[in-house]
Amino acid sequence: MHFPPFLLIFTLSTIIFEGSRATNFKSNEKYFSSKVYIPKTTTVSQSSAANFRKIQDAIDVVPSNNNMWIQIKVSSGVYRFLDKAAVEVEGDHVQGLISPWKLCTVTQVEELKSIFRLLPVWASGIIFSTIYSQMSTMFVLQGNTMDQHMGPNFKIPSASLSLFDTLSVIFWTPVYDRIIIRIARKYIRPERGFTQLQRMGIGLVLSTIAMIVASILEVIRLNYVRRHNYYDLEYIPMSIFWQVSQYFFVGCA
Repeated sequence: MHFPPFLLIFTLSTIIFEGSRATNFKSNEKYFSSKVYIPKTTTVSQSSAANFRKIQDAIDVVPSNNNMWIQIKVSSGVYRFLDKAAVEVEGDHVQGLISPWKLCTVTQVEELKSIFRLLPVWASGIIFSTIYSQMSTMFVLQGNTMDQHMGPNFKIPSASLSLFDTLSVIFWTPVYDRIIIRIARKYIRPERGFTQLQRMGIGLVLSTIAMIVASILEVIRLNYVRRHNYYDLEYIPMSIFWQVSQYFFVGCA
C-alpha cells in the first residue's frame, strides 16, 4: 500500500511530538510533587524581586526529604541580628506548641527595629531640651546680675525676657513658610523643602549657637566685673538687653 509523502511526514512528526511530551512529563514529576520550585539560593526581602518576604516562609517550603544545600540570603539592612528571633527551631516547641517567649513574629521584630531607629532621634532631643531649660535657669541667673532698668523708673524682671523667645517664634514662622521653604524647595527638595530630620538638625545647630552666644556674654560679664572690681555690686552697669540675642536664637531653633 502506497502512502502519500505528506501523510507519512505528518504521522512521524505526531509520534515524535507525543513521545517528547511523555518524556518531559516524567522528568518533571519531582517538580510537581514538591508543589513549589526551590532555587539553590533563596532571597528574603521586602522588595518584589525577592523569592520570599519572610524567613520562616523560605524555610517552610523546603521539602522534608531535601538532600542538597539551600542558601537563604537575607537582604542587607539594619539590626539583622534580630531576625533570628523570628526563625522557628526545634527548641521553640513546648509540649507540641510554640512558646511565644522563644519565637517572635516578623511584625514584632520589625517594630523593635523601628524603635531602635528612633533612639538616635530621641537622644538628640535631649540636647535641645537641656538647652531650652537654660532659659529658666542659667539665663535668669545671668540676668539677675545685670542692669534691669529701662529708663529711670521702669525695671524689667530677668525672667520676663523669655518673651523674646515667643516673639522670635512669631517672627520666624511666616519667614520660614514664605521665604525659607520656597528656597529649600527650589534647591533641595521640590516637594516639601526640608525633611523632618533636617529640620531637627538645623534646630540643634541654632540652639547650640544660642548657648555659644550666652557663654560669650557670660565671659564678657565676668571680665567686666573683674576689670572694674564690681564683686560687691548687686547689679553691674551692663544692660540686660544683651541677652536678647540668645533668646532670639532659641526661639528660632
